[in-house]
Amino acid sequence: MAECLNVLRFHNTRYQKIVREHQGSLEWLWSHEKYQNWSFSDNSSILYIMGKPGSGKSTLVKYFRENLRDREPLTQSACFASFFYSFRDGEYQTSHYSMLRSILYDVLNQNESFFYHFQREFHMYQDMKDGRSEEHRTGWPYESLKQITLSLGDHPRTAERSYFIIDAIDQSDEDDRRRIIELFGELCSKKACIVKVFFGSRPIATLDRYINSPEVIWMQVMNKEDIRAFVDSFLGPNLGFSDDILSRATEYIIENAHGVFLWIRLIKEELLGYSTTGCSKGSIFRFLKRLLTELEGLYERMLGELEGGSCQDITDGIKMFRFVLFGRQPPTILELQHVLAIPDGPNDGVTEESFQDDLVICMDKRIFHCGRNFLEIKGRGDEASVQVMHQTVRDFLLRPDGSAAASRFKIQVNGNHTWICTICIRYLIPFAAYTTPKANSTDIGPGFWELEHFEKYVQYLEGRPLINYRLSFLPIHMQKTNGYCASEECSRLVSMLVGYMAPENPATYLIGDWICTVFARAKLHEANEDHFRDQLL
Repeated sequence: MAECLNVLRFHNTRYQKIVREHQGSLEWLWSHEKYQNWSFSDNSSILYIMGKPGSGKSTLVKYFRENLRDREPLTQSACFASFFYSFRDGEYQTSHYSMLRSILYDVLNQNESFFYHFQREFHMYQDMKDGRSEEHRTGWPYESLKQITLSLGDHPRTAERSYFIIDAIDQSDEDDRRRIIELFGELCSKKACIVKVFFGSRPIATLDRYINSPEVIWMQVMNKEDIRAFVDSFLGPNLGFSDDILSRATEYIIENAHGVFLWIRLIKEELLGYSTTGCSKGSIFRFLKRLLTELEGLYERMLGELEGGSCQDITDGIKMFRFVLFGRQPPTILELQHVLAIPDGPNDGVTEESFQDDLVICMDKRIFHCGRNFLEIKGRGDEASVQVMHQTVRDFLLRPDGSAAASRFKIQVNGNHTWICTICIRYLIPFAAYTTPKANSTDIGPGFWELEHFEKYVQYLEGRPLINYRLSFLPIHMQKTNGYCASEECSRLVSMLVGYMAPENPATYLIGDWICTVFARAKLHEANEDHFRDQLL
């Protein structure tokens, strides 16, 4: 069973990034008629949390996942499996294949009695894998995972329930979305055990058509009092509004929020920013009434502020947006810092010295200055990642007939993977050209290094956070371009890169084979790459 779990293991990144509920909010869920009909029934069923973008659906789904055992004593021994789709966190996080792996791992990890549903398919997968050479091996077949998921409904009925908590279905891959929704419906139609499915999503036709569930909760109908509490938490304490103006401002915001928490969050930032200039309470209220009452309008206002920046501000902002929107995973702050230091003009060159000179100091401030509230930082320290604030930001920036498309921040969908490929290769060139640190100035080649040489080289590599991304995902970005590998620009850059792959260069030991594989080049030099990498590790 342990080997089966290892194959299924998948890191769902979205859950930890979801904003927690405001203190005291969402309590209404447990007494809601639709929830109680769904929860107290001994039949398998689906509860559907529907809401506008930014209305707090994901926060509610996370709140439910974290508090169900405390609020419902009968669930103490229940099995919980969850997945939170996210377009912002990269393609793996929108994949139905990833979702199935994740929930099946949760089920099996919590209750080994389910293993017999896995055994037959797992043994078939092992036989298939053993019968292929290593380079032709694939993961556990997608259809097999769907079959196992469906078979869970045949598990003998016990007092224990199985909960499947799936958020942001609207952000999942459109391919096969309908079949996945139908699969959960079929799972609930089985009578052997009790299955409870908790869906969160914005309204989409696929869901409305294929989820046959009378239990639907609309967020914007239920969150008015939660919004009131959130507004009171910053209008009074942060802005010092007196009772009369506090009441008028609160009612104005609630009336114009239309159930969208995200709009209020942006309004809060606008009001707090305006108040720092030194102004009266009345002028703050008048400023509030001048702010637009739709997300689109606020986004246009934010975009206008970005367009007023310098040419360098706009250049950096566009580079951030392109890498965040089209990268395979959210970049860390350090990775994005290195992206900005790589020039992307057709005739631009990069050296180690120019690269070091162009590294931005105080990168968190640069992200806010060039990305405003469109971008947000999640986490702390060196591993903190950067992503767009909400899925609606992605939609706004990439809409072909929208405001962004007519601005200086126009980001076309086509060509971004080619741009990332170019940045990736340019990043490797100074690494290859200047890869040996000055502390290692020695005539001893890497094949004869001692421990101290490896330790210094590891320190050098730790200062190159983008190398791992380049080696892992550059081939995938190349697959998404139309013949980039055969382009003149790619050929020129790869030739420069290969030119530095000498036997005495440690980069040859690290990425020589990778270059040959990715760019179909002949073997560069004889080098004991495996031994060299083992020593580094």
